[in-house]
Amino acid sequence: MSRRRSLTTAGITLLMLVSAVLVPVTPAGAHQSYTVQPGDTLSHIAIRTGSTIAALSSENGITDPGRIRTGQVLQIPTRAAGVPAAVPTPAPVAVAGGQTYTIQPGDTLGQIAIQLGVRRADLISVNGISDANRIRSGQSLKVPGAAAPISAGVGGQLTNLLQAVEADPAKLALIPIFQKWADANNIPADLLMAVAWHESGWNNQVISSKGAVGIGQIMPPTREWVATDLIGKPELDSAIPEDNIRMSARFLAWLIKYHQSEELAIASYFQGPGNTDAGRFFEATELYVASVQAHRKFFVAS
Repeated sequence: MSRRRSLTTAGITLLMLVSAVLVPVTPAGAHQSYTVQPGDTLSHIAIRTGSTIAALSSENGITDPGRIRTGQVLQIPTRAAGVPAAVPTPAPVAVAGGQTYTIQPGDTLGQIAIQLGVRRADLISVNGISDANRIRSGQSLKVPGAAAPISAGVGGQLTNLLQAVEADPAKLALIPIFQKWADANNIPADLLMAVAWHESGWNNQVISSKGAVGIGQIMPPTREWVATDLIGKPELDSAIPEDNIRMSARFLAWLIKYHQSEELAIASYFQGPGNTDAGRFFEATELYVASVQAHRKFFVAS
């Protein structure tokens, strides 16, 4: 697996200087609402709606982003006129230069879309598929052009993401810890850092409505399994930042090995391996995978 060097403080500073010129800060404009569903976290809602944790918290007077309740109605700030949306409206679908994909036994359209980095809806459209649940092994699919890049997520635009890290000594101190446990588990540090950023914004105080804890948003049963069975240290504590990162890295490494695919591993981290194994890929999952992959470059030194 190829390895990427992660950001140093100097690397962050350099990228901040570039991004401050190229990326405008987005003011709030008109609003829509979103009703919090069971299991939602503010980071997941930010991805679904193309907003950010900071914007959602500011707009709704939320002082603790880890404490939202099912049924709560959130106001979603949208972008001002002339400022592009965080998740762009896709252009008409184009087929990528005659490229095709041959369906393998056990494939689902959602899995194929995630692995190819395209939208499931686009696969259906360009191939004239009338029933997405009825595809056959050996069938050849036209591959649509790559999905429009997605740059939304917990950190919002590049300026906000890098400022959030640079301005917080506690977050800067986490960088070598991410690198340490990514190296120990033979996974790219930029992938681990991007997943964790989308889960919590590197905030170990975040607790979801379902009980997911800390930087990697680890559920208690997952903590017990990873700590005891995968690592062999049942005393590891999700409330301790380094322990949380260590368990997140080990779990992500296990998912990559299990699926033999980084994209499917990211999907499973978001929606659970059971859904991924069953071929169930939600729209929010597709956005999550694309957004994590897009943000990885922000955690790589130039």
